[in-house]
Amino acid sequence: MRAGDAAIARSRALLALFHDLWSSRYMAAITLTVHSMHDEAAAALEDGLKQNPSVPLLMGCLAWVRGRQGRIADARRLRDQLEEMAGKQPVLLMARAFAAEGAGDVDREYQLLKESIDQREAVAPVFLMMRRPEFQSDLRYQELLRRINLA
Repeated sequence: MRAGDAAIARSRALLALFHDLWSSRYMAAITLTVHSMHDEAAAALEDGLKQNPSVPLLMGCLAWVRGRQGRIADARRLRDQLEEMAGKQPVLLMARAFAAEGAGDVDREYQLLKESIDQREAVAPVFLMMRRPEFQSDLRYQELLRRINLA
């Protein structure tokens, strides 16, 4: 059994048990994406957005997954929708950071992550801890970890 198999199985069980909750779809999609199961993660998020079409965290996470799938144009479209939404109503900075990464805008992502930490958004540390290895050597990443006492 691979190391991630149990996490993947629990994510699938979560989706089966709580398929109507957008938060279940979000949490399962994060796990699936971290384990490179992008298509399954995207499907979970798309279904969640059909049920709850304007949940910013689902939109941002889907943009993140689209970026991982190489569908940058889709990620940018979702990022733009989120930024437009943020001009009209409060939107979690983390949702926007997810979308920025998916769209390939790493500078904007770090700016949003910093703001998210400054505003003490609860999901910021989780997002930072699951960063891809190529980001972990980035000095901006190290600085953000220091700000939340993880470095």
